[in-house]
Formats: sequence, C-alpha cells, structure tokens
Amino acid sequence: MSSFASLRASRDARLAPTRHGVGSASDPASSASGSATAQAAGTPSDQAVVTACTSTSSAAIAGTTTTPSPATMALFPDLAPSPLEVRTSPTSGRGLYATRSITAGSTILVTQPLVGAVSTANLQQTCSGCFSASKKVSRCAACKALHYCSAQCQRQDWAQHKTECAALTRLRGMWARAYPDRARAGGDWTQVANMESHAKSLPEADKMKLASQVQHLRHYLSAATPDPEDPDTLHPADMAEYGFTSALELLDMCSAFSVNSFTLSTGDLTPVGVATSPLCALFNHSCEPNAVVVFPRAGRGMHVVAISDISQGQEVLTSYIDVSLPYAERQDDLLERYGFTCACPLCTRNADLGWADPRWCLLHRGCKSGGRGRVPNLRHDGQATVRCSCTKTFTVDVPQLKNLVESGKSVLAQDERGTLDPSTALSTLTSLVPRLAGLMPPSAHPLLQLLRLHALLLTPPATAVQQAEVATLLTAAAQGARESHPENHPTVGVILATRAKVMAMDVDGAVGAAGAAAVGRPVVAPQGDDSLGRVMLSPEGRRAKLDQLAACVGALRDASAACDLGFGHGGEVSEDLQSVLVGCERELDMLRR
Repeated sequence: MSSFASLRASRDARLAPTRHGVGSASDPASSASGSATAQAAGTPSDQAVVTACTSTSSAAIAGTTTTPSPATMALFPDLAPSPLEVRTSPTSGRGLYATRSITAGSTILVTQPLVGAVSTANLQQTCSGCFSASKKVSRCAACKALHYCSAQCQRQDWAQHKTECAALTRLRGMWARAYPDRARAGGDWTQVANMESHAKSLPEADKMKLASQVQHLRHYLSAATPDPEDPDTLHPADMAEYGFTSALELLDMCSAFSVNSFTLSTGDLTPVGVATSPLCALFNHSCEPNAVVVFPRAGRGMHVVAISDISQGQEVLTSYIDVSLPYAERQDDLLERYGFTCACPLCTRNADLGWADPRWCLLHRGCKSGGRGRVPNLRHDGQATVRCSCTKTFTVDVPQLKNLVESGKSVLAQDERGTLDPSTALSTLTSLVPRLAGLMPPSAHPLLQLLRLHALLLTPPATAVQQAEVATLLTAAAQGARESHPENHPTVGVILATRAKVMAMDVDGAVGAAGAAAVGRPVVAPQGDDSLGRVMLSPEGRRAKLDQLAACVGALRDASAACDLGFGHGGEVSEDLQSVLVGCERELDMLRR
C-alpha cells in the first residue's frame, strides 16, 4: 500500500484554498460561519459535500473567477463522460460546474460509491450486495450478520466481505485486506486522501469522540488477525501495517469518511445505510440545490440529477441536509455535522422579517388573503402576538404550540430510532395531526413529516373510508412538500407516487391488478383475460368506478412525470408507477366497453 502520509502530502499540494460561504471573510482562520467544509451522510433526504453555500445565480457566477482543476479531474474518470468539470474558486474552493446547458430531469453524473454499508437496523431485510430491500434475503452462513438476495450478489460482494466475514465470526472485521491489489498500488487511497478532513479544526470534545472511533477501528482491525500467542484478547492493531505513521493521519481518515459520506437509500429514498463517494463529495452545498444525489435503482449506482435547468458555467449544488427543516435546524445540523453555517439565498432570506418561511410558520385563521406569520420563540411564556403577511396581527398560545411541536418531534424521533409502536403512534397522530393542522400549513415542520408517517401507518387501508383518509393525508403532504422543497425534488415525486398507488387500490374487494403493486400483494381476481371488466356493477357503481379509475390514471401520470424529473428518466419508482398505470388503463378500457 502507498504510504498514507505521501498521499496526504500530494493531496495538500493539490488542494484548493480554504472554502468560504457567500459573504464570509477570506481569512482561512475565520469562524465556522465562514469556513468551508466537506459533506457527510445526511438525511434522507439529502446529500453531497464540500463547503459553505454559494449562490447559483448567473450574476454571482459571472462575478466569480473559476479555473479548471486538471489534477482533480484526473482522479475521477467518471467525470469524463459527464457535463461537469472541477473548478476552483477564490470564494468557495473546489466545486463542480456545468460545461454545457443542462435541463431539469437530466442525469448528469453516474458513479459507484467507494464504500457502502447497510445500517444495523436494516441488515436483515436489505441485500448487502446490491442494497435492495427484499423480503427474501439469505443470511451469510459464516458470519450470520450480512444478508443477500441472491447467490450472485453474495459472490460479487465476497471480495469485500471475505475479510469482514472472518472478522465478524470472531467479533471482528474489516475490509482492508480484501483489496491486496489496491493496497499495493494505492488504488482507492488516492481518492480517499483527497477528501477533506476537519480533524485539526474540531472542538476538543469532538476530537475525543473521533479518537474513540479510532480506537474501535484499531481493535476491529486486530480481530481479523489474532495474535497467535494470545488469540482470546483483542490488541489494538499496529496501524503502520496499513500505511499510517501517526495518530493524526488516522484521525484525518476517520474525519474524512464521516464528513464525505451520504445516506444510502433505496429507489424510493428509504434510508438503508451509508455510502462514501469522494467524487460526489466535490459538490458544494445549498439549501436551494439545483441537483440531487439519488440511488434510482437497486444497486450501487449513485446518480446526480438536475432538478432545475442549469446554465453553462453554473455551479452544480446539492444539499447535505433535509431542506424541509426550518432555518434554525438546518443551520444547527450544518454547523454540528459539517462545521459551517449556510449563507445560501434561502438562508439569507430568513433575515427578512416580513417573510414567513413555509417550513416554520403559523396560519392566520380567518385571514382572507391566506396569510401566515412567523412562529414565535417557543421559550415565550403565555400568549404571543404574531404579525401576518397581510400586516394584521393575531395571537397564539405558545406553551400549547410548543407542546404540540415537541410531541410531534418525539413521534418522529421514535420512528427514526425504530422504536415506534404503530398502534400507539396511530392513536397519537389521530389527535395530534388535526391539532397541528389547525395551527400550521402542511409545509411546516413537524406537520409535513407527521402527515407522511400517519399515511404510512394506515397503509394498506382496510376500508374505502380509510383509503380516502390516506389519500387526503398524502394530498396535504404533497402540497406541503412542494412548498418546502425545491421544484422537482424527488421527495415530492415519492409522495405523489404513494398517493397514486393508494388511490389505485380496490379496497371494497380484493386488491385489483392496478393496486397490487401498491401493497406488494398478489392479484386476486375472477378468472379470464378480461374478467375485471366483466364484474357486475350497478349503473351508479359503474360511474363511480369509472371516475375512480380516471382519477387514478391522472394521479399516476402526474406522479410518473414528477419522478422522471426528480430521479432522472427510469428508476424503480417510475417503473413501478408505469406498471400500476398500465393496470388502471386496462381496467378503465374494460369498463368503458
């Protein structure tokens, strides 16, 4: 293996100047609000990597001198077929810029993550080879930890899993020795060494946490190569064997992986683990991104998709965090995880006291113009006066609002931890969601997330009444997501897809051909090629069914168009929608005969 120190030295020679946010000082030693940063595993929703935000406007780009970076381009062969090039800017450091005009919905980069790992909570239902969620996975017979959907996936993953498997069998594991060729030639380490690390600038408490991770890693590595004289004891590995000559180098690597990782997700944005891509780590951050990083198909392929038209020479920006969160939470996440505060156009707009962010605002009930007001400080005791965008004022009971918001966040936290009891949550949400909806628009946090969770817990619906309730919840969620996300964001497409498939379900009888994909159940229907069209219906029932199917077809087409823009053309969600759409159109045609 090439020396990590030599790779680090070569990286330092190539690194661009320290990145800074828009409007920040150019002093590399400036505060966190001005310092640049690499990105790390975000939410689900959200991804990519390197610095404080920059404006995406043409005017901003025209006023910024950028130069191509051939050395960095040479490190990433996947950039060659893409309409992207690496440039360095005196204000924002390295970034990826469009070499030609790009239209919304275009896939502008396809690459493979350097490393991917399924989270512990998802190990038993996710293939560790292709990362697809499957009900039929088989456990590795040796380590009994990882699962695979097929023998082919297990064979393809064996080069990475072999050493880990042996280690896990003895309560240890790591992948390093599974790549002897890469180790000798340097291989992936060249890209790893070019990832940014924040180890030197971390607060002391964070350095201690990172040092603890390093110790765990050393014990994990040593478990794969036990000491023959003391096989029952785990001794910290000698990291010099892996090319590290100092503790700081190891801290740098751990920090770089933490700061340059992404949420590994399924085709419908369901998070299942974490992935690292030094190439995608070159994208800079904005809370109003013009591109997203997604995994549109089961497998290791990471796609970067433009969600708005991008001009030649414009910087391509992604988001490191959930952009549907309010300003304060976005800033806290960015500062805590990545070490910077954001000054993108969306964050800058928060300084306008006359603007009510749809992510964190209150409804002015009775306002003829549908006005909204900012959420007051939740530490306020008693009634607070809120100014509506219509210039009038209204009052809100702050303790009551705080209690509702905290209750909602508690439910969401339980769901994220995997400790949510469905029956208890349904009981809570049945009361909580309407109360919050009386105070906030569906775009506001945490109502938007609670609407989606409530719908999920009611799916598949058991009755027509429940089906209508789920559709209503998802309609509100889609409306809210459109306000709280950039245009064409894949989250909106996923919500619309879920809503359309629920609408396609026939809950009065068996699940029909059109709705089977919505719940993953086999079709149960009378025999015959056109049996669904021969079901005896009254004239009123026939008209109702025709109206239902026509609405389903419209909803499915809208969802399909949204997913094509958010995920790029194709992908699991779009293909699933097309399958359901064909079934609905067939049923509609039969009923019209």
